[in-house]
Amino acid sequence: MTTPPEVPAVITAPPGVVNRRLFLTLSGAGALAVVGGPLLAACSSATSATSATGGAGSGKIGGNLYMFTWAGYEGSTVLKNWYKQHHISLHYKSITNQDPAAVIKGPGGDQWDCSSVNQGSSQAYYNDLHISTKITVAEVPNLANLLPFFKNSDFFKLGAGAYNCVPWTWGPIGISYREDRVKASELNSWQNLLEPKWKGRLGTFDDGNNMAWTAAVALGLDLTKITRTQAFGPIKNWLLKLKPNLKVLSTSLGDQVNTLVAGDVDVQLVGLTFFSAQAAQQHVQVGFTTPAVEGSYGFCDCVFVPPDSNHRANALAYANAILGGPTAVAMQNSLAQLSTNATVNPQLDKSVLKFFPSDLSTYSSKTLKWNRNYSDPNGPYATTTDLNTMWEQVKAGS
Repeated sequence: MTTPPEVPAVITAPPGVVNRRLFLTLSGAGALAVVGGPLLAACSSATSATSATGGAGSGKIGGNLYMFTWAGYEGSTVLKNWYKQHHISLHYKSITNQDPAAVIKGPGGDQWDCSSVNQGSSQAYYNDLHISTKITVAEVPNLANLLPFFKNSDFFKLGAGAYNCVPWTWGPIGISYREDRVKASELNSWQNLLEPKWKGRLGTFDDGNNMAWTAAVALGLDLTKITRTQAFGPIKNWLLKLKPNLKVLSTSLGDQVNTLVAGDVDVQLVGLTFFSAQAAQQHVQVGFTTPAVEGSYGFCDCVFVPPDSNHRANALAYANAILGGPTAVAMQNSLAQLSTNATVNPQLDKSVLKFFPSDLSTYSSKTLKWNRNYSDPNGPYATTTDLNTMWEQVKAGS
């Protein structure tokens, strides 16, 4: 196979935007390194120019790609050779605790070619906010290999061979903890974290939505239909009981890891398997668990392409690459998360697969709970704004 000519690896941020390295430094996560698989060979049948582009209608790839996504999802290290191969210059800004929809719809939002959306908002982004566009299997061929839940769920599917985004990585939201200070058996129920012994030992991600969903799971509520009465009633009350035990509220994933590594906290809520992989690079053992009594909820992060994307072909090529083949394997290994592509997960490192059960179809469709987000202030269910308002009240102690 002919090797494409070498091109500079240009990975920069738009004017006024913090790039990934500077972002991690500013957020206190400068010591973090992405874990996992080796850099990819330049030639791969799964990520050739033809398969990555997706064929008809997606155009020629190459040039700029402006991406607004979570740290690590851009693959600036793991996909470095892939970007070179396809002559793509990545311009990247990290999501911290912003609402991606607000950024895309805000001033300068039309610069972004792709971003990230959680399964709970994927319908709203497409149907209500009109900031995501239809993506077909013809454009992203690896969509054909999704696990049944992700392939058929109305979170994502618009119709035969058509989706409102590209669901590509998923896993459980649970509890991350210092193995040298905490036993997993102490975390078998969310209710345990309300006990006085945890005072000043807990941290969490400073986000009203995730905190509301955590409380909803602890209380046995339906995460797809949280009402305002529930949000400002039992959910808020549960979080007010949790509040005295919280020492740190983190605005970035990097900060959550750093507080565990530094020993500032023993436990992080809104925990991720990703934290275990990152901490291991700094020789600290961070465990991950989902409480056996109430279970937990899952996340599925997806690539969406806004209607104003100027480099749609590059965005689709990137989405296809992280969804299938050795590029997808390397990305999931680096994140210690799972692929929605059924063919990818058996190839992941054992150090990643140890966090999950073997039957991923049942785990995704029946075991994990999944949240759904709402934006209609006149609708029957609590909106993202409602949940953030509730969380601000909790933090204020009111």
